[in-house]
Amino acid sequence: MTSRWAPALALLALASCVRCSTATADAGFDAGQRVRRSTDLRSALLIAFPEYRGAFVTEGHAALTRRYVALPDEAFTRAVEGNGFKAGPDGGLFRAPFHLARPSPSTVVLSMPVDMVTVEKVLQAPLALSSMELGLYLPRGLPVAEERFELALRYQAAPPARAGFLTRQVVELLLGNGQWTMGPVPDGWAPQPGDGGYGAVPESFAVTLTERSSGARLDVARDGGEVHMTYGLVTDAAAP
Repeated sequence: MTSRWAPALALLALASCVRCSTATADAGFDAGQRVRRSTDLRSALLIAFPEYRGAFVTEGHAALTRRYVALPDEAFTRAVEGNGFKAGPDGGLFRAPFHLARPSPSTVVLSMPVDMVTVEKVLQAPLALSSMELGLYLPRGLPVAEERFELALRYQAAPPARAGFLTRQVVELLLGNGQWTMGPVPDGWAPQPGDGGYGAVPESFAVTLTERSSGARLDVARDGGEVHMTYGLVTDAAAP
């Protein structure tokens, strides 16, 4: 890999170093150990979508999903009212730009749309919304079974061939920092050229990359000029 990619590699290395800690669970919940991590929207975008020239986001969201050991209705109501969420036209709960859902009695999902304007603003800003900040909008003071941050993006590349370059670039940059591993290589995944460029990728493929230390996962799927990226990180869970 040539020196022209050094700045991008440095940014990805920083983005990959999600803040991790193992701490004793809150008193009265349990006596076990927990793994708590945090990330932010900018770091997730640097991992999944570091180069957006020649691409346009058609759909996207960032979400924090928290599953509680138990979630009383009154605790959920306090979080809704205390954070100013109101019923929207579709029956959901909204506080711009956030949407709050309760897909099951013990699970709450806070999400926000991510479009092309959001991507450009976030990547150009020094700081971005963190998973810990998102968690402030959810019921607090209750035992958590698991919490997960997700960034999902679907974009169109123009010309369609650029989707091949962009997807190969993401994979090579992550593998280049030594912190990520790649799942099964798709058929038609050409070797990387000796001059430091990128090899070809299939017109349609799916591949998964996993970060060694945190277990973060990036799923990359290409179908012609359309690309779907999903980045996920468990931010709170019982230690293995």
